[in-house]
Amino acid sequence: MPNFTMPAGYEKIDGKLYPTKKAQQAAYTDIQLSGVPGQSGAFLYGKPRLGATKPLIWPLDKVFITQQFGVNQAVYAQFGLRGHDGIDLRTRFIDSPLAHRTVMAAAAGWCEPRFETGGYGTHVRIHHSDGSLTIYGHLSKVSVAYGTQVAQGESIGITGNTGASTGPHLHLELRPAGWENNKNNGFGGAVDPTPFLPKLTVL
Repeated sequence: MPNFTMPAGYEKIDGKLYPTKKAQQAAYTDIQLSGVPGQSGAFLYGKPRLGATKPLIWPLDKVFITQQFGVNQAVYAQFGLRGHDGIDLRTRFIDSPLAHRTVMAAAAGWCEPRFETGGYGTHVRIHHSDGSLTIYGHLSKVSVAYGTQVAQGESIGITGNTGASTGPHLHLELRPAGWENNKNNGFGGAVDPTPFLPKLTVL
């Protein structure tokens, strides 16, 4: 997996890195907007574009973002965060009425499944070779063991509604290399994963 270099459009505030609105908007070309950017609710619906070259791939075969990175500051303030520390993806579609969809590794690495009653609930953390970390939260089933090496696109579990979840969805979180030294960035070291994911083609 390539090293994560902060893309153009990230700004430093008080010595910490934050994505600018312009950078986030640039990542959303060729999509259908069905909500208001910066707020919770249906925002992005599409399918991963074939042949895209980005460090990560989308972990689901259908992409419908229901909550963006950094939004709902008031809700997440109780957890000591400046806003949502990842992106949430819808999992209930016509072909998955029970909201059970296969979750794929966004990049190669070794797996650390965890089982929590709150927070991320049943989830998988994938540690990547460059020191970065991706988290896949609120799963109903995990299909990997601790230390399992997975390739990009390999199945790691099934979506669900476990932990601190108000409805079925997949929480995707990215903590880039060096995140341990950037836990005070307001998002626990996480950054918006969208710039590192392929752009979408509208369905």
